Amino acid sequence: MADNPILNALASKRGWSEEDKKRFAGFAKAVAQTESKSDPKAYQYKGGPGRGKYQFEVASGKGSGTNKVAIQRYKNFLKQYEVEDTLSKEDWEELSRPDPDFARISETAQDSIFFAHHAMHPKHPVSKVAKGELDYEDAWLEYHWAGGDDPIVRAKRRAHFRLANFF
Repeated sequence: MADNPILNALASKRGWSEEDKKRFAGFAKAVAQTESKSDPKAYQYKGGPGRGKYQFEVASGKGSGTNKVAIQRYKNFLKQYEVEDTLSKEDWEELSRPDPDFARISETAQDSIFFAHHAMHPKHPVSKVAKGELDYEDAWLEYHWAGGDDPIVRAKRRAHFRLANFF
């Protein structure tokens, strides 16, 4: 994952050290572990809308359609950072569907989209994560998890993050 072309471009453009890049890759690993036990083929528990390693949501059913937002941010990243698209034809066939299912694309594609999605997030302080100024748990809770502001739910999600990443 640390040799991902999207992560490499992000690190280069932002002037990150190799350690910063590894730290941001560590954030991705922690999110994947929390969301799906790092299973790129995962479907959310009880049929929820989350799909794939990072549980981007399909729009059908109760989902918010974060899958489409992530895909658009990936495309924007390619243009803004002047990076060549490395996703396969098969990945793009799924991503071009009306409601793409991330559990059906390659793990490499999921990683690339994750990095681009967070890099292009208008509020995500990715460099603070990379520099170790914002911990993984808070970054996940504020910029990846889509669960709302209820303090009891947030406390439970923090506990879930800690248990998932207790290794």
